[in-house]
Amino acid sequence: MLSLFANTAFAQSTYQCNNCTSNDINIKRVELVSSTPDGLGGYLPLPTTCLSGTPIDGYLKVTLDQNATTRYGTQIEADVFVDNVFQQHIRYESCATTSSGTFFIYLPNAPAAIQWSCGEILSLKNIIIGWGNSAGSNVCNISDCDLGPKCFKYDLSTNFIVITPIKPDFTAVGTCPVNSAAQSYTFTSTTTGGVTCSNPPPYSSFKWDITKNGVPISHPTLPDSPFYGSPLTIDFSNYGGAGDYVVTLTIVDCNTPPTTAVGVPRTISVSSCCVPAATCLLSPINVEGCSVPSPLTNPSSVFNYNACGKTVTITSSDSGDTSVCSDGDGADFNRTYILFFDGVPFSTCIQNIKINDTTPPVLPTSLPQNTIVSCDNVPANSSLTANDACAGNITVLGVDTITSTSCASQYTINRKWTFTDACGNSSSHTQTITVQDTTNPVFNGSLPANVTVQCDAVPAPVVLTASDTCDNNVVVVYSESFAGQNDACANTYTITRNWSVTDCAGNNTQHTQIVNVIDTTAPTFNGQLPSDVTVQCDAVPAPVVLTASDTCDNNVVVVYSESFAGQNDACANTYTITRNWSVTDCAGNNTQHTQIVNVIDTTAPTFNGQLPSDVTVQCDAVPAPVVLTASDTCDNNVVVVYSESFAGQNDACANTYTITRNWSVTDCAGNNTQHTQIVNVIDTTAPTFNGQVPSDVTVQCDAVPAPVVLTASDTCDNNVVVVYSE
Repeated sequence: MLSLFANTAFAQSTYQCNNCTSNDINIKRVELVSSTPDGLGGYLPLPTTCLSGTPIDGYLKVTLDQNATTRYGTQIEADVFVDNVFQQHIRYESCATTSSGTFFIYLPNAPAAIQWSCGEILSLKNIIIGWGNSAGSNVCNISDCDLGPKCFKYDLSTNFIVITPIKPDFTAVGTCPVNSAAQSYTFTSTTTGGVTCSNPPPYSSFKWDITKNGVPISHPTLPDSPFYGSPLTIDFSNYGGAGDYVVTLTIVDCNTPPTTAVGVPRTISVSSCCVPAATCLLSPINVEGCSVPSPLTNPSSVFNYNACGKTVTITSSDSGDTSVCSDGDGADFNRTYILFFDGVPFSTCIQNIKINDTTPPVLPTSLPQNTIVSCDNVPANSSLTANDACAGNITVLGVDTITSTSCASQYTINRKWTFTDACGNSSSHTQTITVQDTTNPVFNGSLPANVTVQCDAVPAPVVLTASDTCDNNVVVVYSESFAGQNDACANTYTITRNWSVTDCAGNNTQHTQIVNVIDTTAPTFNGQLPSDVTVQCDAVPAPVVLTASDTCDNNVVVVYSESFAGQNDACANTYTITRNWSVTDCAGNNTQHTQIVNVIDTTAPTFNGQLPSDVTVQCDAVPAPVVLTASDTCDNNVVVVYSESFAGQNDACANTYTITRNWSVTDCAGNNTQHTQIVNVIDTTAPTFNGQVPSDVTVQCDAVPAPVVLTASDTCDNNVVVVYSE
């Protein structure tokens, strides 16, 4: 079999001494056999398998194919490579005559046997075959270049793989897939020897028996041991996890018949895999401070993580309001940390950060205190320094706010020092400076004394002036109050006169004078006064309007009053009026006049309209009593009282009787009027039978009809009874 390996050029001059244009003989197969003779001129074959590294001395059994009838002698030269590394140059020469077909030879006959170790790749390169095409040109008779006149030289890239015992072998590479609890292994066959296949893969079968604790591994839904193919990947997370597994590779080559070789079992230790994990360690921050804290740079300060040996880095970014002071509401933002394992983002931690500076500056320990000073001794303004945790020392000059009064030398200074930091936090101190003047002003000249006077001789108030030591513009304020003017008489009263002077500092001096005003003359009525009188109730005279005069009071008013006696008794139309006229001046001096009016009523009331006369009527036509009204000259509320009496209704027939009707009216003075009507009630209408009345009849003696039961009705009597007789 011809297999091509990597090109390795190795040439000797002998390769160039013939013009190799024929291919009468070519190599069909090369295999390694033992160095033990088989007694037939050859050597015994080697076992089908061998243990890795076992040294073997042997020969190459070369199978040749000849397509010409007869060839004389055979000569072969080649380079031997082990694992693609040149080992030695070998040659073979035979004088035997060969015929067309297949034959084999053993190499080398010079030098000695080939040294090979199990598992190594044995190959031939730089191969040339020579032969003679006549007895005279047998390779044994030709010395030129030690080759026959005819030859076939393989291309320098040709690499014959020598068939050696199969050494099943493989590589096992373990990895930890993402999120797997145990390693995943990839098994790749590195088997050498045997007869490889013409097309990939190099062997017809790769069988992998994998056991754990002597039991083939299995899975409910995945393939069970044995497994086939190469390379083979097994995720041991699905087959028992970490632990020791025994792997045995069995190879079947493409020989005819195929050769099966079972490799040496190997123990593979499957490790647990590290599953990367990370959790955020940070909590929100809400603190009092001056500035935004710097991001953390140590991943362990942000995350509790297991990187499983990977390179760990973090990045951070801020989003939101990161300004503590400039916007007036403090910093409020999210700081996002991203955790990277080997440069790949793995986890995110978002921390909300709120930073506020709400602490005002600290005032100085020594502060100006409130003070009271004279107007000529006001302290000067000065600067004070406060300390702020964020801004340091803050020095400001006091700001004076002056509260003026009506006096320019009496006022208040509010001296305020306000310390404001960059975040707008303020603290302040205010000193109140009270400027005073305590000297009272004095009156100039003589002061007026108390006095008593008549109401028409009240003296005018004296005009006073005053002086003050600090205020040259003091003004005397005069005021007066009256006591007694709001009582019955305004002419007798007391005047309290007050002179008050106050300087602009509020210092005050006062003087008071009492003026007593009196009036002792009573008023008099004007004209003739009314006398006592007796009158009818409908002719009561109106009261006379009187006027009066007074020596001091021009506004005296006559007060008229009257009282009634007898209006609440049986009749309000007869009564007595007591009329009084009284006049009092404002000093309480009084004059009165009284008139008695006797009111009487002697006229009786009268009926209105026509009065009913006596009548005689049928019992079924008795007229209703007439409703009468009456009038009275003085009493508008007279009431007609109606009454009636019956005579004859209790005798044998109640339908004939007499009604006596009476109407009576009396006024409140007891004056009475009456009217009487006699109604004679009669009944002259007989009752009548109801229904048909039986007529006369003639009947047989045995057919006398029973008497008919008759009823009757009467216009006035509802209880008439029909009396039957026969």
